[in-house]
Amino acid sequence: MPGYHALAGGPHAEAAALAAAAAAGRPVAGGTVYVTLEPCAHTGRTPPCADALVAAKVARVVVGVLDVDPRVAGRGVARLRDAGVTVEVWGGTESTAALVAPFFWWKRSGRPYGVLKYAMTLDGRIATDAGDARWVSGPPARGVVQRLRGAVDAIVVGGNTVRLDDPQLTLRDDPRAGGGGGGDPLLGGRLPSSLVPVVRSADDITGEGATAAAAAAAAAAAAAAEEEEWLTAPLGPGAQPETGVNEHMLPLRVVVTRDVASLPLSSRLFQTPPATVVYTTPDGAVSAAAASLSAAGVEVTGLDPLDAGGVATALGARGCMSVLWECGGGLAGAAMAAGVVQRVVAFVAPKVVGGGVYGPVGGFGLTAMADALPLRDVRVGLVGEDVMVVGEVGAAEPEEGYGV
Repeated sequence: MPGYHALAGGPHAEAAALAAAAAAGRPVAGGTVYVTLEPCAHTGRTPPCADALVAAKVARVVVGVLDVDPRVAGRGVARLRDAGVTVEVWGGTESTAALVAPFFWWKRSGRPYGVLKYAMTLDGRIATDAGDARWVSGPPARGVVQRLRGAVDAIVVGGNTVRLDDPQLTLRDDPRAGGGGGGDPLLGGRLPSSLVPVVRSADDITGEGATAAAAAAAAAAAAAAEEEEWLTAPLGPGAQPETGVNEHMLPLRVVVTRDVASLPLSSRLFQTPPATVVYTTPDGAVSAAAASLSAAGVEVTGLDPLDAGGVATALGARGCMSVLWECGGGLAGAAMAAGVVQRVVAFVAPKVVGGGVYGPVGGFGLTAMADALPLRDVRVGLVGEDVMVVGEVGAAEPEEGYGV
C-alpha cells in the first residue's frame, strides 16, 4: 500500500502506508517496504518510523537514500537491523536524489532550495517598456507554472510585481497534478514529456543516440495531446481553492519591498487566501502602511538587511524547504548574486517586443562573459509554442554554515 508524508507534523510516509494497509485489511508482516528516505529513529512531532516498521514485523526495508538529518543519519537503518529486519540501501540514485533535493538542501544550508522562474520574449523582455506582461508565454507554459507553484513552500515576488501586475499567485485545483508521482518534484511530480537533455556531442545524435532521440520524440508526440488538454484547462474562477495541486498545502506568498506605503491594499494578494507575508525594512514594518496591511490579515516583518539572502534565511527558519522566485529582474539578479537560486526554469516565447526596460535578471556584478554562471543538467523542450529551459545553478551541495 502506498503512503506519503503529506504535511509537516503529520504522519510520515511509513506510518501512512501502514495505516492504509490496516484500513484495507492487508497484512504487512513478513513483507517488504520501499521508502525514499531512511525511516526516522527519533521522536519529534511524530513517533519513530523505524519503531513502527519493527512493530509491524516487516521482514525487509529498501531505502532509497540515507537521511542527512543528524537526528537520523543512519540510526534508522541501525535500529531496523538491530531488530532483525533486512535493510538494503540504494545509496541515492539520480531519481531518488531529485526527490529529496529540496529537503537535503534546506537541512544542510538552513535556506530553501530556490527556483527562479521567468518567461521572456525572443529578444529577452519580460514585459513591454510600458510594463505590460500579459501574456508573454502561452497557456501550456502557464499550466506548467501552476505545477511549479504547487510543488514549493513559498512564492516570492517584489513590490514592483505587485504594483504593476497585481498577481494572485494562486494554483489551479487539478488533482491529477499533485500528491507525488514520478519525475521531478519541483514540477508537481513530473517533467513535461517534451523536455529532453541538451545534446552535448555528436555521439548523442548518431547510432544508439539517434535511436533514443527518435524514441523520445515519438513518446513526446504521443503524450502531447493529453499534456495540452490539462495544461490549457481554464483556471478556476474566484479565490484560491482550499487545497492546491499538492492536495495538502498552499505555498506562502511573499512580497519583498522597501516601500510598504506603495503597496495597494486592493491588491489581489491581500484580498484572497492563502497567507501573504511582506518583508520590508525594520522602519517599514512599524509604519502606518504596515499597520493597515496587518489589519487586513497580512504579516509584515522587518529584515535587516533587507536582501535576497536575508529573505531566504527567514523563509528557511519558517520551515520553507523550497521557494519559487517569480520576481522581476532586480530581485532575480539579487537572488542569483546571493546564491539562493539553485534552479532556473525559463520560458522563451516566439515573439519580439523590442525595448530594453524589463529584462528577466538584473545585473549582479559580472563584467566578463567568461564569468557567466553556467547551468548544468540542462533540459530543453517545447511547451505549447514556447521553449522551456530547465537547468541547475552552481554547486550540487550547499556550503556549510546555515543548517537547521
